Amino acid sequence: MILFFLAVLTCLPFIMYPSILVSRGNDLEEFFWPTIFFVKSQLLINHSIPLWNNLFFSGMPLITDPQSPIFYIPNFIFLFLNLDTAFLVSVFLHIFWATLGIYLLSKKGFKFSENTSLVLAAFYVFSPKLSAYVEAGHLGLIYSYGWLPWVFLFTVLLFSKPTIKKSIFLAISLAAIFFTHVLIFSISVICVFFVYLFLILTKRVDFRKKIIYFLVAFGFMFGLISIAFLPQLEWSHETTRLLLITNPDVYPKWSGLRDFFISSVSPIFLGYRFLWNLDTEKCIALGLGTLILAFFGFLQIRRKLKILIGFSILIVIPISLNNVSPIYQSLLSQNWYLLLRVSTRFWFIVIFLVLFLAGFAFEMYCHTKYKVLVIFLALITCGELLITSWIKMMKPIDSNYDLVSNRIYLFLKEDKDNFRVLCTTKCLSQKKLAIYNIQSVDGYGTLQQKNYYDYSQQLYQAFWRNKYTLAIPPYEIYNYEKFRPYPPSLTTFRVKYVISPYEIDRKNLSFVNKIDGYLIYKNELFTNPNYLIYSPNKIRFDTSDNQINIPEVYNSGWSAYMDGGKIPVNETVVGTIQVKSNGKGRYIDLIYRPESFIIGLLIMFSTILFIIISSFFSKL
Repeated sequence: MILFFLAVLTCLPFIMYPSILVSRGNDLEEFFWPTIFFVKSQLLINHSIPLWNNLFFSGMPLITDPQSPIFYIPNFIFLFLNLDTAFLVSVFLHIFWATLGIYLLSKKGFKFSENTSLVLAAFYVFSPKLSAYVEAGHLGLIYSYGWLPWVFLFTVLLFSKPTIKKSIFLAISLAAIFFTHVLIFSISVICVFFVYLFLILTKRVDFRKKIIYFLVAFGFMFGLISIAFLPQLEWSHETTRLLLITNPDVYPKWSGLRDFFISSVSPIFLGYRFLWNLDTEKCIALGLGTLILAFFGFLQIRRKLKILIGFSILIVIPISLNNVSPIYQSLLSQNWYLLLRVSTRFWFIVIFLVLFLAGFAFEMYCHTKYKVLVIFLALITCGELLITSWIKMMKPIDSNYDLVSNRIYLFLKEDKDNFRVLCTTKCLSQKKLAIYNIQSVDGYGTLQQKNYYDYSQQLYQAFWRNKYTLAIPPYEIYNYEKFRPYPPSLTTFRVKYVISPYEIDRKNLSFVNKIDGYLIYKNELFTNPNYLIYSPNKIRFDTSDNQINIPEVYNSGWSAYMDGGKIPVNETVVGTIQVKSNGKGRYIDLIYRPESFIIGLLIMFSTILFIIISSFFSKL
């Protein structure tokens, strides 16, 4: 009941005002909401999991997107509830899961008392780092935050007494983090390895059995994640993520050591406006009271633990310092650092280490004459962290007046052709596009197809350097430049309408309407493809020519079949699909189903079957 109450306290702002979670115009509303809505709609309409998202970026893989929600089992809740309600329930349940996990890690893993475990549970879920994820709508990071304690719990339990069940639980916990946030998963795997290695080196035990069960856990983990891991691995060379290597751009950017110090200790002392304006990735406050307890805990732990914790912190802090780090230039030469993109992704390591030290101090001093003082400090710390978190979550919602009204979506919806739309100022909401099932050439997400990223500049008749971006077109471009889209290029990707707040003088772009200050132009070169079947995973069309160019983005996962027989699929110079036929077939089926997905699916089901059998025999 206390743990549940702690979760309620953490979530109180969005329980009272749901809009600050689901209607903030952040990643949750503009990426996760439309993606989950799209998946849910396709499951209900086509009764199949959409492996391809045809709504944004002129179409892109959904199965290979690391933030894709389709294989994370707890997301089944979205099938049965209204989406806004489901987000509220899901976020709350993951925060409660985090509370329960850190409590058990403290009690069963660290062997702390129940009171100490409850205090650490409060410290963990009241963390401003978690509240920053909620405010920014970083759903995957919220979910992974809930699973991290369980990963470390089962790592410790597996070492203390190896069993097949503990191997399974560790595998499931790591797999859950993989399906929620790949970068946190990668860091977690490294942490688990070093924690287990440290335990082996510092304990005089027969390590062979412990190593075997540890490897079994990782074998199970690979099997469980293979359905998404293998397609992601296959797609990696086709994405824009590698642009981070050619154009280093790691966040957050610190203004100095003072900025880092204030942000990592307790920014609340500079006022609520400072906290509201604090970048999400800079919101890493540990709490002044937590650090005081951790300092005294550090003085009391054994030498080996001091070395491990001190060494770990000395690694994480220089990485998190990013541009003000003394080893910044060296870090920029490392590809892993550039691909990380956000240097404070490692910060959860510091959070766990500080929590352990604070718990150690609380546990020890509660049995001395300083008991009242320590309890008072813990209560003050809870208040400090909770108020900081509430203020961050209660940041006022910015009203975006640059988005078009519903009248424009209704106008577009009346057209029954199979088309896409382009807005010169990114004035279309991805959430609304998903609701009205309107396809767009732009989009917002962590990854895009590299071939489409390159050609999209032709669509907008603009130039942006070969740099990683979350949006097409990049925000810094359309804010300072007036695009004049080129109709022949628009036709390549089925763009029928162009929406703009300013006039566009282009041949073959004809003005058709003006709604609420936005001008709507029609591309006269557009031809309706008249697909016989058009769904995310399958497109069927008539064939008469030997060579057919299809206005869909090319991906190596596409396969083509003529009357059941497979035919070659090629990429055109503009990044679309080209198929060659013998002209004898009646129709061609274009199917998105990567071979890596099929292999991963077989591996995953085989692993699940093996886990069930292993669990059964372990009971016997």
